Amino acid sequence: MWIEATIQLLFLALLTSAKRYWDAELDKQLEYLELADCPYQVEAIGCYKDDLNRALPSEILNSRDRTRRSIFMEPQIQWTNYNHWLANFICQGARKLFEKKPNTFADYIGVQFYGEIWANLDEEVRTKYNKYGSSLNCVNGNYKKVLSHKPTQCGLFVGDELANYVYKVTRYNKDEDSKTCPYFESSGCWADNDPYLKPHQRPMTVYKMNERDPYINNWNKKLIDWGNWGKGYLGDLLCRCAELAKKENMKYFSIQFYGECWLGNNETNFKRDEKTDRCVDNKFDVCDVDQKTKCRAQLCAGKWKANKVYELKQGPHKCATSPCKNEGKCLTIGTNDYVCQCKKGFGGDQCEKGSPAVNPTDEIELS
Repeated sequence: MWIEATIQLLFLALLTSAKRYWDAELDKQLEYLELADCPYQVEAIGCYKDDLNRALPSEILNSRDRTRRSIFMEPQIQWTNYNHWLANFICQGARKLFEKKPNTFADYIGVQFYGEIWANLDEEVRTKYNKYGSSLNCVNGNYKKVLSHKPTQCGLFVGDELANYVYKVTRYNKDEDSKTCPYFESSGCWADNDPYLKPHQRPMTVYKMNERDPYINNWNKKLIDWGNWGKGYLGDLLCRCAELAKKENMKYFSIQFYGECWLGNNETNFKRDEKTDRCVDNKFDVCDVDQKTKCRAQLCAGKWKANKVYELKQGPHKCATSPCKNEGKCLTIGTNDYVCQCKKGFGGDQCEKGSPAVNPTDEIELS
């Protein structure tokens, strides 16, 4: 008898250890979840209670209930691929908000009940997402409860029924003369160790424009707007520099010394010096060197002797390559991302997994 009991205890210990390992691996994946090339800045605010008299009164997007036809968006909640699906859902919520409020530069959305997005569409009424106080009734993309109502963890979060996980969403383009912005992706933060070399000898070889020093002949007749650095200026600066790169047919551009726009075509050249942590985000916090963690801002600029490099993307949309397998449908998201809507019996980011999907509604009660 004692042998059987010992075996059972060992088996339970093994299962517990395996569960802890996989939970840790899933959490690690969440830390590196990005908002999938979303053309808006998305900042987590926290988890807040809601009521039938809604704190955010207008439901603008729903991917949970197909009967909500006027606001329903495909694909419906992808339970087995929820992390990736949620990132794109939040981005689409930001897009829908700015469609409804075209004159608004920044506002709040609440993600609720796993597949609903709520907002305040009244221009005259101030958004009060915290009307009913804070809550812990929110989960991450692996359905694990938040530890605090404030965003103390990496990853994306969503509210349960009558709870909003609130995000502040901001347009990158604030200037009236900057209606569109070329699509670009981060290529890292790289040192420029000898700033006294001539421009053509520098890692980024074309010093195209600056908004830092009016006494340099490439001054753009704009000065760095320090007061609005994280409220639109940084995004506008990147868009202006990206436009110049596109016009000059350059593959890469960078921001150095907060307000200098540099261009280049040679990846080996701008990587000749080491990676550095001398790049800052919209809050002047140090950017992650590899720009991977979800907790970091998507937009950054280099300090003195540092280039925050971006690669200009001018090719076809990612859906053009038909990434979804097993007859999955490719749905475009944001500027150049996608999500696969899989046929029944398939799952995974690209519908590559052939086992029938497990519906977590068995564990999470949904109406």
